[in-house]
Amino acid sequence: PGLGNHPRPVAALAAAACRRLKGRQPMLADSLGQPVTLDHPESLGALNDFVEGFLRSQARVANVLQLAETDHSAMAQAACAALHMFAESREGPVNARPFIQRALAASPRATRREQQWVAAVAAWVDGDLERAIVLHEAQASEFPRDLISLKLGLYHLFNLGRSPDMVRMARQALPQAADVAELHGMLAFAWEQCHRLRDAEHLTGARAAEAVV
Repeated sequence: PGLGNHPRPVAALAAAACRRLKGRQPMLADSLGQPVTLDHPESLGALNDFVEGFLRSQARVANVLQLAETDHSAMAQAACAALHMFAESREGPVNARPFIQRALAASPRATRREQQWVAAVAAWVDGDLERAIVLHEAQASEFPRDLISLKLGLYHLFNLGRSPDMVRMARQALPQAADVAELHGMLAFAWEQCHRLRDAEHLTGARAAEAVV
């Protein structure tokens, strides 16, 4: 029998598809222009506070904790996990684990970029810094505007004393994120750690000149 003999099942399927489309939120983007998958559009402000606050070392980075119980999306929960890890204490991984577990559970419905960010934070929580660095390195190549991933990768490399790798990782983002002042600050810091002060000063001086113009 053809589909025309079964109008009810077909109509039911069509109605269900319409309901799914109607309930689907449009793709949001963070302040760096990257697509983000959140449970609620109103969560974007706190997530941007994390992105911008982390890049600029501002206290508003902690505003993402407002999403701890209200938005179980992969990006929001991984950001909460990362914030707990920055305590650099024995309690850090313990406090971060519930958040990273929720992030991993939500990861299948996230974008590829978000999935890799979650995996990198999960590796950090597990104490596997080498895997975390590999993931941040891949992120810098594939998604060079993901500067929170880049900065976290540089943070790990700095703690391991791998200054040349800091420069190499930061330079990967330049072609696509040269408009973001914080990237130039990260690269200047990396050069400085390599005792290449002239390169660091040239980079910061060039950015200052651009700002004047």
